[in-house]
Amino acid sequence: MRIALTGSIGSGKSSALKIIKDLGFKTLSCDEINAELLEYPHEGYFKIASAFKDCIKDQQVDKKQLAKIVFKNDQELDKLNRLMHPLILKEINTYQDDPLFVEVPLLYESGFAPYFDYVLLIYVDEEIAFQRLLNRGMKYEEALERLRKQMSVAEKLRLCDKAIDNSGDLADLKRAVEDFLKEFGYAW
Repeated sequence: MRIALTGSIGSGKSSALKIIKDLGFKTLSCDEINAELLEYPHEGYFKIASAFKDCIKDQQVDKKQLAKIVFKNDQELDKLNRLMHPLILKEINTYQDDPLFVEVPLLYESGFAPYFDYVLLIYVDEEIAFQRLLNRGMKYEEALERLRKQMSVAEKLRLCDKAIDNSGDLADLKRAVEDFLKEFGYAW
């Protein structure tokens, strides 16, 4: 079974994935896969070098420069997603683990949902997510822009199979994730 773990930026999906990994399950992160694909000499690096020439410095993708470009221009963001999403999905498909938990931040926006058997949403209200982004050092406007670019929590709640409210602390999240795994019949 392939389970997508998703949520908006600042929701705590990475923390939930770490909990699952620490319990001994196979996990993947689309953000980590993407980061690896952007390294020279991977295919993603060459696609970015071709499409976003100004974002290459010393055979490295300048991720800050790339983010500056794509988060201010929807067409550039779409171009980046068209380049990278197929490569990420191809990498995910190389894993045959059962169960396989995959953190997919833009599950619905990327069109990845049909490739998963089940969707677990980690969510918080927008004010909490916004504050978490500011606490990470993100600037006010940047945090606002990132949140606005994503599908609403209400829409994700409508589409997911199961949702965990992560408004509490890490211990609350751990209990909720463990309860989910038990409900699903997984033991560790």
